[in-house]
Amino acid sequence: VTSACRNSRNSFSRNVLTFLVISISNQFIMLKFPSNQVRSLTHGTIFRSTAPLVQAKIGEVAPKNIKPVIGLEVHAQLNTRSKLFSQGSNHKEASPNSQLDLLDVAMPGSLPKLNLSAIRAAILTALGLNCTIQDLIHFDRKNYFYTDMPAGYQITQYNRPIALNGHIDFIVTAYNRSFITEFAHSQHYDMVKYLYYDGWKLEDEAKPYVKRSNIKQLQLEQDSAKTLHQVASDQNDLNNLVNYNRSGAGLLEIVFEPDLTTPDEASSLVRELIMILKALKTCDCELQEGSLRVDANVSIGSIDGQSIPRSDSNRVELKNLNSLRSLHRGIAFEIRRQATRIASGDKVLQESRTFDTKTGQTSVLRVKETAVDYRYVPEPSLPPLRIDKTLVEQAGHDLAKNVVLPSVIRQLLQNKYGLSLTLIAELLDEPGLAQYFMNIMDENNKDDTTFDPDTVADFLVYSVKNLKSIQNLPFKVDLDPAEQSDFVRKLNPIKMRKLLKMVFDEEISFTMAYETMKCLFTSSAESCPRQLISEFGWFQINDEEQIDQFCAQVIMNMKSISKRYKKRGETKDLRYMIDKLNELHENRINVRKAIKCLNRRLRPAESEQEISNSKGPNQA
Repeated sequence: VTSACRNSRNSFSRNVLTFLVISISNQFIMLKFPSNQVRSLTHGTIFRSTAPLVQAKIGEVAPKNIKPVIGLEVHAQLNTRSKLFSQGSNHKEASPNSQLDLLDVAMPGSLPKLNLSAIRAAILTALGLNCTIQDLIHFDRKNYFYTDMPAGYQITQYNRPIALNGHIDFIVTAYNRSFITEFAHSQHYDMVKYLYYDGWKLEDEAKPYVKRSNIKQLQLEQDSAKTLHQVASDQNDLNNLVNYNRSGAGLLEIVFEPDLTTPDEASSLVRELIMILKALKTCDCELQEGSLRVDANVSIGSIDGQSIPRSDSNRVELKNLNSLRSLHRGIAFEIRRQATRIASGDKVLQESRTFDTKTGQTSVLRVKETAVDYRYVPEPSLPPLRIDKTLVEQAGHDLAKNVVLPSVIRQLLQNKYGLSLTLIAELLDEPGLAQYFMNIMDENNKDDTTFDPDTVADFLVYSVKNLKSIQNLPFKVDLDPAEQSDFVRKLNPIKMRKLLKMVFDEEISFTMAYETMKCLFTSSAESCPRQLISEFGWFQINDEEQIDQFCAQVIMNMKSISKRYKKRGETKDLRYMIDKLNELHENRINVRKAIKCLNRRLRPAESEQEISNSKGPNQA
């Protein structure tokens, strides 16, 4: 059957044969392609279903001033009950090939019928992304043959998409340092210094900044089926398993202008887009499940200030990057690979590549097609659609009334609470945490205690990251009464405020406050923070005479460090002694008073000193 499909140039025959294959089993369909090759019926080219990994040649020295050009294309699967042009269910957890409509498998005679819910979701998303809604939209056929597209074409929008000219403002932050550390200890260490090639060093924390990325267009289109590649039992062939449940689902493709210049900007942009789509509730943005898929177009604009001719630096598309980490690593490697080729006098070919998470390298999928190869034609079964103004007005009303976008929260956190961009990005990165923070701070008006916003935000970010790292504990901050998470139920903003008040009143340390949070979160029973602290004996040691005795003991036990601090007054030596005090007394020492005692004994001429960054959860 597969051979007949390959050799048949008649679309009716292909559709009938495809239906026969689908009818064989309600489970995954196994399609075996001889020699791992498929001949495209659209333009006769040969491509491999799996290509051997192409090892990129990495030179010892790379250009220092590389200016790449990066543009993203994001495919977001819309949260609708049925598919874009059929009544097939969009249920994602159904058994393979059980959610099919005739149109989803291109049965002869089946016709597309537009899903109005998808139009509404697309309009709401377009408004949330500051786009202009088109009055008149068209649907087009994008012609290509592949196993995941049974019709031999995809219904998409090419000439008249649903929306144009939007933008996203987002905070650019340095990528997770734990990734850099892990990468530095891998076999690709020579590449680490080029991850931040724009004058940044590995040990530096790049300062966050706000950037705007422009959106070219938003277009509605059908999703393809889901293909799983498996090596056959004899290890000499490849099995392609196709699940058609996803075929025909509504996709919204968001095409960004190529205005990004670093991997950090790309990953930060996608992070912001995810927050927007989740706030709009138009996509669940599960990258690992494929409901949000990112393609990155990468090329080199200039090296050492010299522009690179387009013929020498063609655009390379990285396909289906299914995590922020893969996005960052894939772009970083591709920039390095392309710059090395250009520096050695080779041309960069226009091709589609995939990123291998195991090797950290990209490999060739196929030669990149152009719009001419896809032979776009108007979809004959769908007439042009005029967008009713009432739909746009209703979406605008829903957006203003029911949706709080990340940009609004960011502005509030910056203007009302004076938080830094770093803390704002960290709060927004965890859904619900920013609102949780604001609820705690708004309680300030109900008593005489005033909390420092930076300290509270820093402590929450630190605590949440650590709680999420505890294995087998699903952590979630959700203030919605209907779906209140375990964390919020056990430690609501009022309880958290009482816990923080004990810290600011110097009854407990930040470390003990975190331990209290962990106990409350992991315990099956609900407890009062003060009662729990009393049971475990976590109250802070505040008696100055007692602290002075402890300090004298530490000075005696750490003679070399105490002498060096007495002579030079370096903060790191003071930290060593404070750390030792906390180690000996289970993090219950009042750090402020301990610093005062140590300075009085070792450097009496100086005023009371503070440890840098002592404010917040990392105190001492």
